[in-house]
Amino acid sequence: MFEQRTTFEGAKTKVHQWKGLAGPISRLNGGYFKTSDILDLLWSSIIMILGTPRLTRIMEPEFGSGLYELLFNPNDSFTQQEAKSEIVSAIQKWEPRVVILDSTFEIDEHTMRISVKFAPKNDPAAVTTRGIVVDRGTSLRVLETY
Repeated sequence: MFEQRTTFEGAKTKVHQWKGLAGPISRLNGGYFKTSDILDLLWSSIIMILGTPRLTRIMEPEFGSGLYELLFNPNDSFTQQEAKSEIVSAIQKWEPRVVILDSTFEIDEHTMRISVKFAPKNDPAAVTTRGIVVDRGTSLRVLETY
């Protein structure tokens, strides 16, 4: 994953930025992995956080979000506010490299559409908005990212 580290060499300060592998893993022309920039890595991490139900990780049971618990709630303004709050709090808790600027949540009979406007903490000018469409079936299966 992305890491920023500062090293001191004499009077000089160097800032190292690392690139990493973003998920999901898929077959590309050159193999299975592609290197990604910081925004891709952060978005990959956000998808993992939002798509992981709490209590499903053995060594880290609190990891994830409560969106799974909202799957079968009625489609009303309370559920939408609860989901929006859950999105922001889960990302803030588990992804310290990100600043959440806004999030939207729309729900219909078969899908949930989640959009997050964010920026890396170390580069607040690099603002982006990304979204996912999630199946409301029996799991949080990602149908599409945009």
